[in-house]
Amino acid sequence: MTHDGHSDDRYLGFTFETEKAIRVLTDLRDLGYVHVSIRQMLVFALSKIEHRQEKLEKMKHLLEVRESISVSGLATALGVTRQTIYNWRDAGYVFRTQTGQIDLKETVDFWEAIDSWVQ
Repeated sequence: MTHDGHSDDRYLGFTFETEKAIRVLTDLRDLGYVHVSIRQMLVFALSKIEHRQEKLEKMKHLLEVRESISVSGLATALGVTRQTIYNWRDAGYVFRTQTGQIDLKETVDFWEAIDSWVQ
């Protein structure tokens, strides 16, 4: 899944790899969903990140002192592996700057948007 991090209507900027989308849709179907919006798919997929709210709070604190951070730095701050950050990046859950660092503002904005969709 990829995302245009500068789109105002965030969830419409996504594209899904078909195999990954099929897995998410299958999970949702098995939970009883007959119709699924892009928003529901994203909320469901992002909800699989353990302790997401705690990680979001840590990223917000990092954002107070910097706008971007290395993959290693974010992994250390969140208590996850670098591979986890790469997986999130590849899935569209964290965003990169043009220099390849993690864009904390875009990432925090997106994670907060997901929270607002859930409420």
